[in-house]
Amino acid sequence: MIHRRRFLQMTAAAGGALLASETVSSEQRASVAATGGDLDKAAAARELVAHRIAKITARQVRDRFPRSIGPNSRGRPVGGGGSYQVRTIVTDKGAEGWAMCYLPDEAVQKFVGMRVGDLFDVENGAAEEAGALDKALHDLAGNISNLPVWKLIGAAGPRATLLSSGAIYMEDVWPRDAPRGIPAVLAACRQDYDAGYRAFKLKSPRMNYMGNFETSEILATGACYGPDLKCRNAQRLTA
Repeated sequence: MIHRRRFLQMTAAAGGALLASETVSSEQRASVAATGGDLDKAAAARELVAHRIAKITARQVRDRFPRSIGPNSRGRPVGGGGSYQVRTIVTDKGAEGWAMCYLPDEAVQKFVGMRVGDLFDVENGAAEEAGALDKALHDLAGNISNLPVWKLIGAAGPRATLLSSGAIYMEDVWPRDAPRGIPAVLAACRQDYDAGYRAFKLKSPRMNYMGNFETSEILATGACYGPDLKCRNAQRLTA
């Protein structure tokens, strides 16, 4: 299994730029300024060790989709959005980092009082014991180091990343008693196309449900939106 840090370095798919923190030391600011924003690993390591985790809090965040989404491979409509838990790590110097994390309170309290540098280093990312806080620790380390996470992990690969709409679900086979067919998929694509997307992730229905539908779905989508559109078939489900 590939290490998540290595995967991100290979694909340059890390999170976006982070704002500078007021807690960044003059040493690290000088290092960033002198190198044009490149990572000084030694200075970053000193900064991480200088911060101790003061608290780890949790809150619920809810998605709000622009439309009600149809079923996925599990067979249930996704609806208008779901909720998930995020955790915020706060250090004794006021630095913060947050990301999605489902760990319960009792599982994270053991990290309170520990040095950030004992749980995260710029070479390997989060320590194994803190793996569930990996994303939040990357965010925290980026703020402490005054660097965006994509530079923190190596800045490999192109800056530009193709964004695809992942909200094109199996609208065609829903509702079960009156499937709406390809027009429902195209309507969803149109809404996302108008929002600026030029790549769609299509979730094809069961092959024996409505015939060879995945092929006609992709062809119809491409015919509507032209050669600049990229389609990727997300699943090929069989009975």
